[in-house]
Amino acid sequence: MDSGFKSVDCKIHPDEQVLGVCLVDKCEFATRLVCFTCSTEDHSEHAKFIVKLADLETKTTLQHRNWPQVDLAQDVKKYLDQVSFLMEGGDAAIDKLFEEITSQVLTELEKAKKTVKKEME
Repeated sequence: MDSGFKSVDCKIHPDEQVLGVCLVDKCEFATRLVCFTCSTEDHSEHAKFIVKLADLETKTTLQHRNWPQVDLAQDVKKYLDQVSFLMEGGDAAIDKLFEEITSQVLTELEKAKKTVKKEME
């Protein structure tokens, strides 16, 4: 793969590398990251929404290809960068990610608690 992304094996077909991302809004499949086999089997009905990883490198490429959801494609690139970071960072990166998620969840729970208390008054 010529992309700047780290090579990632497909979760469904571990002997194949991820080549693209399914950008269907409510994609119901186990993963949006697709290898060749995924793109021709499960995600075949989403074919026009699968973007090659190499095409996510720059907004310019996406604009020339006239993708309707440029910002979403950039979000996917950020997600892939995070996945790559987690794979390279090992346990420490995973611990940090879960600490951030836990903090966000606790903040939202505290907001919900305050709302419920306020409505009970």
